[in-house]
Amino acid sequence: MARPKSDTREQLIGQLVDLFYEYGYDGTTLALITVRTGLGRASIYHHFPGGKDEMAVAVLMQADAWATTHVDALLASPLPPRERLAAYLKVIDEVQYRASQLTPANAFGIGNGLERFGAGLRERFVKRAEHLADLLVDCGVAPAVAKRRAWEAKILIEGALVCSRVVGDLALYRGVMQQLQAQLLAPDDAPGPLPAAQALPKP
Repeated sequence: MARPKSDTREQLIGQLVDLFYEYGYDGTTLALITVRTGLGRASIYHHFPGGKDEMAVAVLMQADAWATTHVDALLASPLPPRERLAAYLKVIDEVQYRASQLTPANAFGIGNGLERFGAGLRERFVKRAEHLADLLVDCGVAPAVAKRRAWEAKILIEGALVCSRVVGDLALYRGVMQQLQAQLLAPDDAPGPLPAAQALPKP
């Protein structure tokens, strides 16, 4: 059965999000887009005259909008810090709903995607780590430890998702998420994946 056509730019962006997060920047071809959306090339370029790069920018902007609504607002909420942390991890966990799903870092962080969008990805990555570090400080973690643990969380989450995608099962990722809050709030001298003196990316 043919897929229903995307009549609006907003509908098309929604389908592009699914495509880019399933096949990555390099794997999302125009042929695949036409099949998935039911639109011809002329219609697609009507919505996105800049072609695939403009589509990718729209997908990244959609990710930013989602983060503003679901993450930034939560981090700035009046909830007690530990409740904010639990809610933050729950939101991050729930957005991953299939083993084949890529994160923005995976979708745009390799091949041509990294060449075109690497600087923006790095900025987003560092910003999110800084936000989590600030929340951990609010929870009572020492600032230097909080920054390191925020990056450890990024490493654990992204790594668990890669492993889960390879084996086709989100169980490994879910297991990491179940333990993550306890690891983030462990005593400051508790060891983690990174050495205490590890140099970390700067904004």
